[in-house]
Amino acid sequence: MRIVLTIQLLFFVVFLKAQDVHFSQFNTSKFTLNPALTGIQEDDFQLHAQRKSQWGSVSDPFKTFSFSFYAKEYVFKKSIGLNFINDIAGASNFKTTGLNISISQNIIQENSTLLAIGGLMGGFQRTLEYSSLIFIEEEPIVDESIFFLDFALGALYQRKINNMFFLESGVSIYHLNNPNQSFSSNITHKTPLKFNTHIIYTHLITDKLQSRYLGFLSKQSSSQELIYGMDINYQINNSSKQDIRGMMGVYYRNKDAIIPNIGLVVNQFSFVMSYDVNVSALSRASNNLGGFELSLAYQWSKIKKKSKNKFICPKYL
Repeated sequence: MRIVLTIQLLFFVVFLKAQDVHFSQFNTSKFTLNPALTGIQEDDFQLHAQRKSQWGSVSDPFKTFSFSFYAKEYVFKKSIGLNFINDIAGASNFKTTGLNISISQNIIQENSTLLAIGGLMGGFQRTLEYSSLIFIEEEPIVDESIFFLDFALGALYQRKINNMFFLESGVSIYHLNNPNQSFSSNITHKTPLKFNTHIIYTHLITDKLQSRYLGFLSKQSSSQELIYGMDINYQINNSSKQDIRGMMGVYYRNKDAIIPNIGLVVNQFSFVMSYDVNVSALSRASNNLGGFELSLAYQWSKIKKKSKNKFICPKYL
């Protein structure tokens, strides 16, 4: 699909402003939410993959893929994480490919309280294919590829209020070094800081039934994203050989989309599927269609003695 650019869109290409990758299932994407979440999982190791496709009804789909590995308290009692991410935006094949490494440390780790801090460093390559574009005026003199480093910090707090209520909250700051993401050698575009905060409140209604209330706010310069909602987790079967749990819920991205989701856990495997139902001003063009998203995870443990001060949190997806 070829794109005819107006003068305004031409300037957008020359001074291309970076847009961070984001997922509707924000709480499963630790690298984009908060680096202090590195190693915050039930078992020692976790593999996680996440894929999102959106806006296919309006243009060529925007596609995002992420693959991560986490190891809890693996090096000198510090948790580490590795992440590969690839994002393709529309017909211009505007691509972002990144490799991230994160590390976190538990400052306080007791039966009822956990406080962790974490940091992240990433290297990113961005490319734009001009062969897929048609210019109505002279083609701008810009690079087709740029590389930059990026850094982030975060803090996480978890609290077991009692045997029925659990609280998690966190804050993080991305783009600490304000990386230059301009495609023009004559222009500098410093990426503004991005601030994330989230909160998850879990209620153990019965031994098998849990409810969870989630909120996420991200702010970068004049842009803001707000997601909130709830889901329910039900334990279908729990025996010495098999653990099966199901989840369903609905989130809302403020002024943009309703996000129903459903998930399943079978022993160490879990998956969550969601779909963005667009309700913004673009809904007429998109026919209320937004984005499909799938998250898959597998976690396992090595044989070792359990720590006496292991933080006890509710078992969830």
